Amino acid sequence: MIEMQNLANLYIYCRWVYGAISYLYGNRFIGPITDLILSLREELHVQPYHNINWSKTRYICANTYDAPTHVAVPSGRYPPSTPDTHAMV
Repeated sequence: MIEMQNLANLYIYCRWVYGAISYLYGNRFIGPITDLILSLREELHVQPYHNINWSKTRYICANTYDAPTHVAVPSGRYPPSTPDTHAMV
């Protein structure tokens, strides 16, 4: 394992990893279809993999999570925020 002594080492490590992954993705790398991949396709997909219409399936996804835009804080539980007068000396 690479010793992470400071953030510069972490940065270089991330560049190595993400650089290689982005290269493979950019060149549309496709690995060989092995028995393991075929068995995973059988296990994960309901219908046969070669019968799936991927252009239609692309838009059938779970609904995106909409985070609440405003969270109400119960009144009386927290004091109102005031400027810190002690810090302004």
